[in-house]
Amino acid sequence: MKRRDFVKSIPAIAISTTLSQYAIQRQPHLIALGTSASKLIQENLTNLKLYRVTFINDKKPENFQSRNDFIEYKSPDTAYNYYSEHRFLKNEIPSETPLPTLIQQKIDSIQGKIILLTGLGRFTGSFLYPQITRYLYSSNKESHFLCSLPFEFEGEFWRKTALELVGKIQGDQKILDLEELRRTKGNLSIRSAFGEADKWMMEELIRILG
Repeated sequence: MKRRDFVKSIPAIAISTTLSQYAIQRQPHLIALGTSASKLIQENLTNLKLYRVTFINDKKPENFQSRNDFIEYKSPDTAYNYYSEHRFLKNEIPSETPLPTLIQQKIDSIQGKIILLTGLGRFTGSFLYPQITRYLYSSNKESHFLCSLPFEFEGEFWRKTALELVGKIQGDQKILDLEELRRTKGNLSIRSAFGEADKWMMEELIRILG
């Protein structure tokens, strides 16, 4: 290529690069909240049309890819009862506190559609899900909330809490009631039940991603 032709091509290259970067920035950004959501996405990440994922959990996923983000969130000590060297999660959700600054900053930096994924039934999802959805809704960002209600065998308190939480959420929310799996597929073993739950969640997420 002659020098003058190369110089003429520079604006086109710059525009193409800018458009490419813009397209990447506008791709859906998934927030996987809690242990079950983080594990599910980590195991299926290669099959999803996602440029970037933010994991919010107490532990960083195995084989974590540097292009993704991880925000550490641990249930406070006050969420547990202690007996000898063991601890047990209390059947209670404390009063809300301000959404952690790191999570707010992450949400503010995302330019494309945000998909929030969580499995309700334990502390992290039950505590942070309503706070994050409220922040997203108030920020007028394009967002979609996908959550699952726990099986009845996971505990009456946590199922009741989850049902109350989803009834207060504003915005585009899809709820998967895991008890429907037992009604349609019979009295599954615990392992099979969770396997079917993961499959259902992935099918719905893929549908949302398009």
